[in-house]
Amino acid sequence: VIIQAHDETTGTSETSSTDNVKPDPRYRHQEEAVEWFTDPERANGTGILWMATGTGKTITALKIVDKLFSENKIDAFVLCTTEHLLDQWNREMRNPYPGTTNRQLAPWRKADYRHTGKKKEMGQFRQSAIHGKCLFITYSFLPDFLTESETYDIDLSRTILVVDEVHHLGAEQISFKLRQLDETSRETRLASIQYKLGLSATPFNDYDQERNIFLLNAICSTNTDPLELPAWIERADIPDQYALKTALCELNLVLYFGIEDAIRSEILVPFDYLALDYIPTAEEKEKRLKIMRLMQAKVKEGTAKQTDVYIAMSNVYKCSVSKIEVFKTYLETLNNDEMSRLLHRAIIFVHDRAFGKKVSAVVHSHTKEYHGYYHEDDPSNLHKFCNGKLNLLLTCHMISEGIDIRDLSSVILFSSDRSRLETIQRIGRALRRDPSDVLKIAHVLDFTYIEDCPGKESESSDENRKLWLAELSGVRANGRS
Repeated sequence: VIIQAHDETTGTSETSSTDNVKPDPRYRHQEEAVEWFTDPERANGTGILWMATGTGKTITALKIVDKLFSENKIDAFVLCTTEHLLDQWNREMRNPYPGTTNRQLAPWRKADYRHTGKKKEMGQFRQSAIHGKCLFITYSFLPDFLTESETYDIDLSRTILVVDEVHHLGAEQISFKLRQLDETSRETRLASIQYKLGLSATPFNDYDQERNIFLLNAICSTNTDPLELPAWIERADIPDQYALKTALCELNLVLYFGIEDAIRSEILVPFDYLALDYIPTAEEKEKRLKIMRLMQAKVKEGTAKQTDVYIAMSNVYKCSVSKIEVFKTYLETLNNDEMSRLLHRAIIFVHDRAFGKKVSAVVHSHTKEYHGYYHEDDPSNLHKFCNGKLNLLLTCHMISEGIDIRDLSSVILFSSDRSRLETIQRIGRALRRDPSDVLKIAHVLDFTYIEDCPGKESESSDENRKLWLAELSGVRANGRS
């Protein structure tokens, strides 16, 4: 599809412009990221932007692409993400360059092609000689793109691949297909692409170091040999996230700008945190113990991984009925203002629909402006919530990505993964600045079970999350805590 780049906006289609850019000092990290990625002495065209939700990952990536096009280093742009996020990018690329009125954000965009479950235009993209051609592709088709590029001997040295929510490349199905390519042909590896940029607020998993190393090699490797990583990173089953972040930044594989940085810079709002303690029932404890024994046996047999054990065990307590009673008691202590703050413009994250119905029964006594939204549901209730026609939404993990609801004020976590990945995405939904509430402070309500069993792995889940979120909630603008 040949397009006139950004015909919805005015101005020239050239990268240069007489419109003076007036950068917002809060977002100077974006310019630093552009310099980092393009600097031959640092990222040198490959790396991961580990940036908090709401800090402008998309804008930053497009600024990087804009610079590479303006310096005549690339001819083509390939974007890989979910179909929903492809649509968001399409809209974002049509906006003006930040701080300007008549400079386009993507003036280099001359032709669009899609290769998803609905459209198959990879061949047209490959055959196109247009400078500034763009391919929008979903994760599952990335291995096919690499295979086709090798089959037709396509030179990818002047192409940039941007992978949004790059942690999804670590999904077992996709990473397996990409690893298969490596085994059958070294040339089809992602390393054949000269410029590769991964984007995520949560690129690395606390409990799957094999997956983390795969992602680093997929995005940051510039040849067919694996990256030379410190031995402790290669060996760590459960890496220390601070040490991992520090090491990867020093190696120029990652640029980090986290929630704490964004709050201090006044890009995101601060939040208050409250953890309600609960104790699982005896039946739930016994069920969890049985699952642990069963899964550990599968690990010994080689039919399951240790991460599978953690997931199966945590699913029991995610649906603990004790949380319902604790929540009910807590709500009864709130006055009208406190109740409004908690349940007005709020999302409650639950493990599944069945548990959501139990929570709904409690919520119903205090507000009628709520609805559930789960895997198989029509998205109309999500749209109503986003548009302010519902005050409260009960859901699972479906809306952890790609949703921007600026007046969202509360997040209630009945369900939280062991990994920080999902928790960061969920609380990040409430930390967006709201133009109608300049003094906004978000609220996060959590449920924690602190077991009295020193040295046991179970101790490190709820307790670590509680300590981490309590510390993060103390961060305020300009470094004040």
